[in-house]
Amino acid sequence: MALENVLRQVENRGPNDTYRDPENYHFTIFGAPDQTEPWGWRFEGHHISLNFAFSNGQMQSSTPSFFGCNPAIVKEGPKRGVQVLKLEMDLAFQLVNSFTPSQLSIAKFSDKALPEILSFNKRKAETLTPIGIGYSSMNEIQRKIFLQLVETYVNNYELGFSSTLMKKIKNAGIENLSFAWAGTTTPENGGHYYRIQGPMLLIEYDNTQNGGNHIHTAVRDLTNDFAEDILKEHYQNDH
Repeated sequence: MALENVLRQVENRGPNDTYRDPENYHFTIFGAPDQTEPWGWRFEGHHISLNFAFSNGQMQSSTPSFFGCNPAIVKEGPKRGVQVLKLEMDLAFQLVNSFTPSQLSIAKFSDKALPEILSFNKRKAETLTPIGIGYSSMNEIQRKIFLQLVETYVNNYELGFSSTLMKKIKNAGIENLSFAWAGTTTPENGGHYYRIQGPMLLIEYDNTQNGGNHIHTAVRDLTNDFAEDILKEHYQNDH
């Protein structure tokens, strides 16, 4: 949100500009907050969309979630050097550059980065074609980096939900996760894209705009986005 002030300067907007406004973010409530009935809320604005769904007084879903940043690394001004979504970038480059040539030939599916995340803002989370290198084909050091990267995304959630989501990912099989890359493998050379995918998880990262300094990320629970399973059960039983 604070990067909106940076964008005001980068885009030569005035101090009273409302297009780039760190307070132009909104709360939306779905249903009525209740200890038994399903309800939800959303917080969103430029480069943020967070969705939370509850049932029986417990958070049942916190996906889809979206974080973006522009600029990813502030190049000038009083905030110069500030880097947002740093681990999401740094760990991914550390991982892709640890691959042997044969591993990289499997992980990297295109020399050109995708122009945008493929899940976009679709209401229904869809499984993408499985590509990339599987967890089982990585060595121990690579697996450690890979898991750190996954946990970077999962740990952005409220701590109790983070633990629940990570348990769900592990129950679906860490060995079933894959890592796919497109674009440059050096951060200073432009656009890059990666995704992590498994039976119930999709994580996408895209950094192609502004010469590779404008990031979009998304996390989708392929089995329970917007508490789909909980709401489906509710409608079947009570409506």
